[in-house]
Amino acid sequence: MKNEIIISKMIELSKIINYEPTDISFIQNAMHCQIIHKDGDGKNRKNYTNDSYATLGDAILKFVLTEYLFDKRCNKAEITSRKKDIEKNDTLFNLCNESCVFNYAYNDKYFSPDAPKQNKVPHSKHDVYIEAIIAAIYKDKGFEYCRKWIISFFQQYGILFD
Repeated sequence: MKNEIIISKMIELSKIINYEPTDISFIQNAMHCQIIHKDGDGKNRKNYTNDSYATLGDAILKFVLTEYLFDKRCNKAEITSRKKDIEKNDTLFNLCNESCVFNYAYNDKYFSPDAPKQNKVPHSKHDVYIEAIIAAIYKDKGFEYCRKWIISFFQQYGILFD
């Protein structure tokens, strides 16, 4: 797939999620989801090109949610329970679909909506795209910008309340 097409789609995604990138390559890497075959991983473990982004984004999301709930004067049990509900796979999967983020996930040949069955882009109840986007925003704009973006984005979709 041509890089110009990918960049154009990433600019479109950035507008949808209300994020103005300084370096488009971060969001581009976060949305690129191609299987990486590694020896010794076994038949059920799959590695994807954006897994490291999702891992970093997951850690940032956990911290931001914990701090957000702490600042709302939640006690330990409330923080644990509410954070667990917000960051669970179903919530992030639904957010990914509702925000249309998944339409911008791509592999080496296709964007998600255009991919034929044999070349489909991974999309399951454990989606990594929201977490990968969080990491991309963090790497591009730093923690404070990323924290504000997470809160705003999650409020926009009714996951966090002011």
